[in-house]
Amino acid sequence: MPLIRDVGRSASASEAPSPILEAAPSGPVKQAEHDDCYSACVASLLGLELAEVPKFYREAGGAAGFTQVPEVFGMIREWCRPRGIAPLFLPVSVSLEYLLEHTERLNPGVPFILSGTSRYGTGHSVIACHGRIIHEPMPGYGPGDGGVAAPDPDGQYQVTYFTVLPSWVHAMRAPS
Repeated sequence: MPLIRDVGRSASASEAPSPILEAAPSGPVKQAEHDDCYSACVASLLGLELAEVPKFYREAGGAAGFTQVPEVFGMIREWCRPRGIAPLFLPVSVSLEYLLEHTERLNPGVPFILSGTSRYGTGHSVIACHGRIIHEPMPGYGPGDGGVAAPDPDGQYQVTYFTVLPSWVHAMRAPS
């Protein structure tokens, strides 16, 4: 499956990024610490090593949690932009079964990061596709072991897709 990879060339403000499509080098990435499940999911979807992806939640001011979501989303957008990609964040207030069924029906075969509350009551992220969780980033766990079992404390799941940011869109500025 082709994935977008950073080629080490950052785009300047006036220069559009140039992503390169290639196959993921090593498959799904496992998290290294308790608070980098989201980063492991990003690395897995974009074909990167875990060390190439910031620990967004830690950099937002502490351990993984739900309270830093707006700041984390901004950090992820800024990190993605020079790589020629954009994250699509979707808060979803439906049952997990409905979410998995309908994301597959609307976007068949397109993987996404699913974030919510784990079976152990903590914030957690996994990768879903084909109507089910396909990657659990926690070492020693499989897709059915840990997972996301419930929405966040606000009653929402967070879904993240990634898309290519075309150079002509990158060159445009948002209205003031």
